[in-house]
Amino acid sequence: MNSHPIRESFQKGIVFAAIMVFMMLTGFHMIAATMVSKIFGVYVLRGSIPEIRFMAYIHVLFGIGPGGQPAAKQEKHPPGL
Repeated sequence: MNSHPIRESFQKGIVFAAIMVFMMLTGFHMIAATMVSKIFGVYVLRGSIPEIRFMAYIHVLFGIGPGGQPAAKQEKHPPGL
């Protein structure tokens, strides 16, 4: 069994998780969600939390990047090799 793609995807997932934890600790996800809400025309009062859907949009956008990288690099090998 070829475990190289699994190991590579796992390493990228660990890096992505570390970056997400850092962004959560610094409060970047709130700033990014507030900016996305302003783009959609929903203004957030100073000191309040933006709607949860805007935070979900940010997490989906951040997840597409690392999730798409391993999927794009899959090589096609002939069966039996």
